[in-house]
This record gives sequence, C-alpha cells and structure tokens, in this order.
Amino acid sequence: MCNYIVFLPLCNHYPSQVWAAPGDESCPALRAQLARIYDPAEHLSPETIPFDLPERCMPCQENTRVVWTREYCSWDCRWRLEAQLTLEPNR
Repeated sequence: MCNYIVFLPLCNHYPSQVWAAPGDESCPALRAQLARIYDPAEHLSPETIPFDLPERCMPCQENTRVVWTREYCSWDCRWRLEAQLTLEPNR
C-alpha cells in the first residue's frame, strides 16, 4: 500500500499537495508511474502525460498520515491569526 503525508499548518488550511512518504518501499506502483513520465517512448502526444496510478494507490484516510507543522500556510494567515491571539489572550 502506498503511504502519503499531509503537512497541516497551524491555521488548519489544507495544502494543495499531498507528499509520498519517503523510502523506496513506500509505493512501487507510484515510482513506476513517475519513471514513465520521463520515458520518451511512453509519450503518445505532446498534450498527454503517461501517468495511470491504480485506484488502490490513491491517497485516502487509510494511507495518509497528517503531520502538524509549527508554521502557517501563508504570511496573511500568520498576521491574521497572531493578531487574533494578541487581542484575545485567554483563547
């Protein structure tokens, strides 16, 4: 089974990317599909990318781990949320 990691910032805004877990044993099917992208023989036309990930390898709750970071998703969130914490110290 493929394993994925989602880095979740302090503001709880979900990122637009899900990362494959490190390690060669994580998902051989994913590695094989990534290798196809760089193989010129696999390109049927310039408009298509050869990438067919099996359904069992797609990210889902069972194979995705959430890692909480100590950062915000953007400077806007940092300024907005830190201002709220300053104005509401009992929160």
